[in-house]
Parts: sequence; C-alpha cells; structure tokens
Amino acid sequence: MAQTPSPAGAAAAAVARVRRLAERDELVLANIEAIRALARLEAGSRADLLSDLGVLRFQAGDRTGALALLEAALAEAPEHRLARKNLGEVQRLLPPPAAISVDAHRPTGAAAISPWLLEGLRHCHQVLGLSGREVVELGGSVPAEALRGFGVRRWTAFDLMTEPIETPDYRVLVGDAAALPVPAESFDLAFSICAFEHFGDVGAVLSEARRVLRPGGCLFAQFSPIWTSSLGHHVWLKEQGRTIFTFNDKALPPWAHLLLDEPEMAAFLGLTRGPLITRRTCDYIFRSHDVNRVSEARFGALVAESGFEILVLEPWGGEERPSPSLRAELLRRCPAGGDFASNGLRWILRKG
Repeated sequence: MAQTPSPAGAAAAAVARVRRLAERDELVLANIEAIRALARLEAGSRADLLSDLGVLRFQAGDRTGALALLEAALAEAPEHRLARKNLGEVQRLLPPPAAISVDAHRPTGAAAISPWLLEGLRHCHQVLGLSGREVVELGGSVPAEALRGFGVRRWTAFDLMTEPIETPDYRVLVGDAAALPVPAESFDLAFSICAFEHFGDVGAVLSEARRVLRPGGCLFAQFSPIWTSSLGHHVWLKEQGRTIFTFNDKALPPWAHLLLDEPEMAAFLGLTRGPLITRRTCDYIFRSHDVNRVSEARFGALVAESGFEILVLEPWGGEERPSPSLRAELLRRCPAGGDFASNGLRWILRKG
C-alpha cells in the first residue's frame, strides 16, 4: 500500500517540480505550480518553496510579493541561508515597493482623456471619418473636449456610470448599451472604447448597435484586456476613493485567474498582499459582474452571429503568447479560450 508522503517529502517534491519548470524556462507554470503547492502544504514545511517563489516573483517584477514571500520563508525557518541571501538581493536590486497601486495617481473617470481613447478616436476618424456624423457611444462617455477637431455633428453616449449631460451637439445619458432607448436607424456610426470586455450580454449590445445604425453605418470598437488574455482578470480596486490595486501591479502571474482556483489565489495573496486585497481580489475575479469572462474565441463567434459585415477583426493592445506547454494547460482549464495571446480586440463592423 502506498504511503502518504510526509509534509517534508511533499514539500521537497513540490520544490523539485517548480525547479524543473524554471529550468525549462516555463516561468509562468513554475509560479503557478509553486502557488498551488503552497495552498496545500502545511506551514512549517514550506521554507524552500517560499524562497523559490520569492525569487520567481522578483523575476516577474513583483517586489512586494517577493519581499513578503522571502520574509515568510525566514519566519518558517530563521536559519534558511538561501532565503536570507535572496532577501538581501531583492532589497538591494529593486526600489522600495509602492505603498499604493502604480495606478493610484493616474486620472480616471469622465474628466480623463486617456491615450488609448485618443488613439481610438484618431483611428476611427482615419478609417471611417467622424466629420458630420451622428455618433452613438456604447458603454462609456468620451469627454467633450476630446472630440474637438473631429467635426462630429452630434455625439450621444450611453453609460451606466456617469452623470447626464445635455448640449445641442453632445449628450451623455445613463443607459444600458444592451437596451438603447432610441429609435432604429438613428445614428451614422457607433463607437466603443474598452467596454465590450465589461458588457454582460455582448450579443445583445451588438444587436442594439446594429438596430440603431443606419444602413451602411459602422461599429468601431477597441477593448482590452479580454478574459482569456494574460491580464484578463482586469482587477481594479478602490478604497475610499483611492486606487489601491490593479492589474498593472504585477501582483499575479499571467493567466493566474484561469489557472488558480479561489483557495489557491487566496493563499498566495494572503501571503503577499494581506487580507483586504485578498478578499476583494478574489471577489472581483470569481464573483464580480464588472468583467464578462468572454473568451477570445467566443467574441469571434458572437461577431459572426451578429449580422454585421466584418471589415476588421484583429488583435489590439499587444499580446503575450503562452508557451506550448502553458497553452495546453490553459486549454485544459478553458477549452474554448482561443489562442490566449491577444490582450484585446479591434472591430470595424458594417450594417448592410
């Protein structure tokens, strides 16, 4: 009869697996394997694993996580020489961790004109033309000042998280993009930036966009990160109006939201980020309705079913391509995911 390995034996086996993956340059899988092992191993037997994961997080640019893990290794084994050496190297090589998110000082909300919004407006104007057009915006509200110089005849934005604005050529309405309170064939062009990854019913939004467009009208959409991308969890946490944690903070390994279950995620973040961020991040990833969890492949299918003519359907926002071994693991967890590489998508669709 096979015997259950001792805590020390199980920990040693986990460390060996993590190191084999790292030696093969499968660093994402090494991170994931280490986190999974930490969640199931007993405290007191994990010092080697904590030290190794601390180094992996350092290599990923997660200084806060690296420091916390190396300190946890020393808490379990105060005489752990390698963990102490690694801790000294991390403290020497990387600047002090930010007390708040890297995004804490970036402007957000309707008053901010983000670079990706301006890029979207310029590209839309270049390929479709905004001058003299009546435009409907889906799932956002481009600031009026961002539209200067494009010659838009009238801009109507539908946004669930905004205050109404009404002027002769610019208005913002509180409304659901899946049920627009306007007559059919009201607009020449539909525009959407970084919203389709949030819509609860993407098919309904596409149907509404097609309904309110005049014949020959186009939908222009750019959005990222989508659920099956490396940062698809899209975590963005605020506390008392201050940004405290986002997907830009390098706190989670790529694709961790697809590869880890909630107890594994919570065990890792509990060690590296503390109880508040752990609870709220797990709520966001596993229960929030702020992101729609639509895969790249499913987005393509929904567009194909929409009745629009597809003029452009392409990656947008960069990509991070998984290794063959990592993609195989991603497909095992998310069989309809697509290639998992594209951070986002750009669509130009025409109503016939």
